[in-house]
Amino acid sequence: MKKRELFFFATSLLLALLVITGCGDTDDVEEAVEEAVEEVVEEIDEVDETDEATIDDEAIFETSQWVQPESYEEFVATVKAIKYRVGEVGGESISISYLHEGTEEVSGISTDKVSIDMEDEGSFTMWVDSEGTVQRIIADGEELPAEMADMITAPLMSMVMLPFHQASALDAQAMAASPVPGVSQNHLETGTENYGDLSANVHRVEISVEPPAVPEGESGKAILHFADFGDFQMVTGWEVQEMDGQSFSGEFKIEEITLR
Repeated sequence: MKKRELFFFATSLLLALLVITGCGDTDDVEEAVEEAVEEVVEEIDEVDETDEATIDDEAIFETSQWVQPESYEEFVATVKAIKYRVGEVGGESISISYLHEGTEEVSGISTDKVSIDMEDEGSFTMWVDSEGTVQRIIADGEELPAEMADMITAPLMSMVMLPFHQASALDAQAMAASPVPGVSQNHLETGTENYGDLSANVHRVEISVEPPAVPEGESGKAILHFADFGDFQMVTGWEVQEMDGQSFSGEFKIEEITLR
């Protein structure tokens, strides 16, 4: 795992919350993350990944069918529907829903028809071709001109894919499997949780990040939810308890998930 990714853990959720609550846009957030990371990370260390996540050399869950789509194309091919909520514990939060509605032709071009609903913030239906180009988009029942499609699509899909972008940036699978100096783990409990029509054994693991993994004053702590659905495994949520050495209450939880 990279030190860059460990520091991203301590900053990315807060920045995502700023986007959701209107305090910034996607480009600003991405630039802020990059600048913050570059300021504090001077070297990158790699550690070996294993086939199973382990804590204290004891395997606690399988990761042989880990779900982690990295690109929009991979996401569309993998996810049928997802609904998640992100926000502050006991405070403001927002629900994001995505549904793949099938394939349709638009002006002779085969597209994936997808719908996105952002609680009280708008609903969108998009027809996207195999290269990721939006051929048609409807926002809150109004069809938008093609030239506006790309401006809207990128931030929308970034928001929809947030659960996977966050887990990828954190490199959660490798973090649970191969700790590095400054990263400690505590397997809290395992229980069954439902995600719509699916259920999973969920392992709640507390992970703390301290120097030398991150600079002084920028420690972090969170509880990650590693869900084993039997046929696949993924991160389905986390609760951030400490960020930049200060108490912080931020949470993210997938409420429903269906793979294609």
